[in-house]
Formats: sequence, structure tokens, C-alpha cells
Amino acid sequence: MKLLIISDLHYPLGSMDEAKRIIRKERPDHVAFLGDNIDTSSGASALSLYSKFVGEISASFPLRRTIMLLGDGDYLFQADRKKILNYANSLKTMNRNHVVYRKGNMVFFHGNVERYRNLERLGKHVVTLSVSFGMHSVMPTLVGSYARIVLGAKWHDFLFLGHLHFLGKSRISRTTFCGTLNRRARYFGKRSLGYVVVDHEDFTVRSMEDIKTVGAGR
Repeated sequence: MKLLIISDLHYPLGSMDEAKRIIRKERPDHVAFLGDNIDTSSGASALSLYSKFVGEISASFPLRRTIMLLGDGDYLFQADRKKILNYANSLKTMNRNHVVYRKGNMVFFHGNVERYRNLERLGKHVVTLSVSFGMHSVMPTLVGSYARIVLGAKWHDFLFLGHLHFLGKSRISRTTFCGTLNRRARYFGKRSLGYVVVDHEDFTVRSMEDIKTVGAGR
């Protein structure tokens, strides 16, 4: 079976037309959206944007075969946070928990593990320093490893995260970061536009080789 994973679309900044084109191209059995699906920087209502986002997706792919998680940008900082959560709960998607979803040996999570502002600032310094030395995977490895601890993931679980706008794998933490379709926000200069495709059997992955990262153009 084929699973398509799209993260950090930031609709309407990320192109919905591109997301639909990818779905048509890949013809997946299931689609997962890992959060930060919308962007309210334009001043639009979060609930209004989220309902438009869901409406466009459901017109292209059945919600009953969709995993749709919320990221910190979708609801944590929104005035209508409770309305967003209630709306998400009303959707007939595969998942009922809108923060983390587990099936088989796959764990899906947006990846916003920072609980304190100082930790987030420290993370940005780590990213800046590591990228300056050409080590783009340092921060993803740290976040992936921390996420495993926070989520209580088993050693054989494969994690799929967003949040960092990074497209790539951390083999050390057995984590795949699923990129972004928002062309305005990339991983500290690294071109991370893209998505992930996973070949699996009942959401069971045999190895990292079953997971493919696909660049979406530059």
C-alpha cells in the first residue's frame, strides 16, 4: 500500500493546487497531513481557513482515508482554538487524536516538542550553528530523538514529523521529516520543498528504504 505524507502546507501560503497535483500523481491509498495545515498571517479566521482547507482536500481525496493532525500553528496560538479542536473532532478522518496518531509501527506527530520559549530559541541557535558547518541533520536528529522519548515510541517504531520544514531522514532516531509545500519558509536555506511516500503493509514499515522523500521543485 502507498501512503502520501504532506506536512506544513500553511494554506493559503502553500499551494493547494500543488497538493492536489501531488495526490493525483502519486495515487495513494492514504494521505497524511502532519499539521500546520493553515497560516493565519493574513488575518483570516483560523476556523474559516481550516474549513476551506478541509473542503478542498475532501473534494480531491476521501476524508475516511485521511490522517489529519493539528500543528502548533493550526490551533495553539489561535483565538478560536476550541472551535478548531471541535471542528477537527467532527471530521470523519482516520484519526480521532489530532495531535499524535499511531498505527502499525508508524507514529505521526507534527513535531512541536518545544514547551518553553527558551528551548525553542536554543534550538534555533543549534540549527544556525550546525547548518553553518554543513550539518543539516543535527537539529532533526535531536528533535526526532526527543520526540521518541516524549511519545514513548518503541525501538521498532518509525516516526514521521513536520514542524522543522526539513525534508529528509534521521536514521539515528528512525525519524523522517516530511518537508513543506510553503515556498516562503524553508529549513534555514536548505531547500526542503517536498513530501514523503511510504510503501507499507497495514502501516508496518520494514526499513527506512520503504520511505521515499520527494522534492517538489525549486
